[in-house]
Amino acid sequence: MQHPQEVGQGHVVARYVAGERRYLELLGGNFLRLAVEARAAFVDSLQADSLQASDQEIRALLGYEWRSRLTAAWLVGVARRLNGVNASGTSSWPANSPMQVRATALRSLGSAPRTMQTSLCPI
Repeated sequence: MQHPQEVGQGHVVARYVAGERRYLELLGGNFLRLAVEARAAFVDSLQADSLQASDQEIRALLGYEWRSRLTAAWLVGVARRLNGVNASGTSSWPANSPMQVRATALRSLGSAPRTMQTSLCPI
C-alpha cells in the first residue's frame, strides 16, 4: 500500500474519495437511497469525475486503502475505462488489480471501451 502523495498524486483522496464523503455513498449503494434530486446530482458528479480522472490518479487510488480502491473501481466502471490496456492487448495495470481483471474480462467479451451514455439509476 502506498500513499498517493508518494507517487505525486497527493490530491486524489481529497478530490475523488473524501470530498462530499463520496465513498460512504458508494459503499453498499447508499446513493440509491438519496432523494431523487440528490441522487441525480451525485451520479452526475460521479460521471463527470470518472471522465476527468487520469490514469495516474486512478492508479494512485487503486494502490492505496479500501476507500480509495472502492472509489477508483466506481470511477473506472462508470466511464467503462480500459485505458490501462496497451497496443499489444496486454494490460499495464498491476496483476490481479481490479483494472487488470476488468480489462481481461472485457477483452474476452470483445467489448470496446466507451463512455457511459445512460444514467446509473433511472428515475
